Amino acid sequence: MNSTLPIIRDVPPNELTACLQWLLGHVRVERAQWIVAQLTDRVKHKKIGDILAVEATRNGQLKSAAIAVLAAGHAANLLAISRPSNGRFDGVKNPAAITNAEVFGRLVNRLRAAQVTFVQTSADPDDDPKPLLDLGFERLATLAFLVLESDAFETVTESNANVDWRFEVVGDDEQRLRIACDVAERSFSGTQDCPGLSDYRSAAEIVDGYRMASSFDPSLWRLLIVGAEPAGCLFLTRHPVADADGATREAIELSYMGLVPQYRGRRLGEQILTAAVQVARQQNAIRMVLAVDQENSPANTLYRRLGWQEVARESVWAMRIMP
Repeated sequence: MNSTLPIIRDVPPNELTACLQWLLGHVRVERAQWIVAQLTDRVKHKKIGDILAVEATRNGQLKSAAIAVLAAGHAANLLAISRPSNGRFDGVKNPAAITNAEVFGRLVNRLRAAQVTFVQTSADPDDDPKPLLDLGFERLATLAFLVLESDAFETVTESNANVDWRFEVVGDDEQRLRIACDVAERSFSGTQDCPGLSDYRSAAEIVDGYRMASSFDPSLWRLLIVGAEPAGCLFLTRHPVADADGATREAIELSYMGLVPQYRGRRLGEQILTAAVQVARQQNAIRMVLAVDQENSPANTLYRRLGWQEVARESVWAMRIMP
């Protein structure tokens, strides 16, 4: 009967509520909070058109949905997609059933129309990988999320690196911004943090993602100068959070730090990390957060030695969309 056939449709921005509530009921609490934060950011910056959603219904009942947000540099983040058992709604193989691939395929067509060529998503490391593999995603890395609470800021002090160095605030200086972006691009050479990302994104595209993000704040970017040469960079991002009393405070995310290859091995990474903590202290942040590839042993060793604590892990996945 036609009444039993599934209907797949694009969800207009003004009809997102039911679709979103349904999806949030099918993910972990932490994941739901992250999804809401991503969507709230788009609404706050009047970019609701960057939210793309597709849903499937049968007999008027919502059976599945997928939602993504556009990002800088022809990229998008898949925030969530339902994952029915056995790959099919109700686990039944009949004309009224529909696969994940059909829902996601419609979303991909919308992303392609928006000139997206790269899609990233994330999942619990213990989740069954088959649904994402079936959709065409490849696992890039497993990230460890680390936190440094404000009461530990004072314990992070400068090391005695035998190098003539200083930090410069990037701020609104266009020349410094260009230099910072160039240093960041060069620092990706030989990186141990998500090296597989280079198969999908150029260094310039990755850096553009930081620079074009709605949360971009050049007053929180730093250049490390050694002698007279730019040697490294530090990108920080502020996020509003509620403290234990319900008051709004700020967390500072260490979004990226890097050294160009010839300056590695001089303990300058420790100097950059120390500078990050100093900025967080100056901003009266409630905590610092970061994500690091669990396979990046040097970085993990440094963070933990300076008091950072792991709070969660997440696997990162990527796929390419052909024009």
